[in-house]
Amino acid sequence: MSNELYDRLDKINQLDQAIFESEQDVLNGNELQDAIAVFESLEKKYFV
Repeated sequence: MSNELYDRLDKINQLDQAIFESEQDVLNGNELQDAIAVFESLEKKYFV
């Protein structure tokens, strides 16, 4: 397997894992947050 193919498969696996974890969080009653809102609040907290 070429290194490029391995890297692509690894990225796909990481995305699949992140989606799975998010789905599990929702099933456990947690609410998803908008990434833009989270980054804006972090920016205000630490950089303003």
